[in-house]
Amino acid sequence: MKPLIFTLLFSFLSLPHVYSDGTFEIRLGITDHVKGWVKHHHEGEDIWISPDPVITSEMISSAEYKWVEPLLSKEEIEAIKKIDPNVRLSSNATESYIEIEITLTEEGAKKQSAVTEDSAGSLMVFMFEGKILTAPRIMEKISGDVAVITGKLTEERAKMITNVLNQK
Repeated sequence: MKPLIFTLLFSFLSLPHVYSDGTFEIRLGITDHVKGWVKHHHEGEDIWISPDPVITSEMISSAEYKWVEPLLSKEEIEAIKKIDPNVRLSSNATESYIEIEITLTEEGAKKQSAVTEDSAGSLMVFMFEGKILTAPRIMEKISGDVAVITGKLTEERAKMITNVLNQK
């Protein structure tokens, strides 16, 4: 009886650490060496990531993940390939994928807007537990209170990240 109680107590006490140790941050990144920034290898290239986060878990109001359907139907893809058999279509156009939509607090939205206004061409590096989830290029200022993570996410990983982001 005692080992079972100990196991349950240990499991219960360990559970909050699963969530509290999961840190989420958005940092700036760039493909050129920057002194003082940390070098990471991501999707075939080296990127240097700012040591200072732009957005942290505290600046997140909520997060949810969802499956997104492909932009094109199988019929549309076949019609395009008949016109040009060598055409290359993005995976977002042809496959379902998972995205995590993050709603930011007012402070987070202001920071996202300010940072992206001055950082066109840089990368917005979404990190979880010190690992890069995705690092899209900033094309223009991002206004509003939403940030979206897309990429090669499994449903299990998306659910875990969403749970961590929603812990307050």
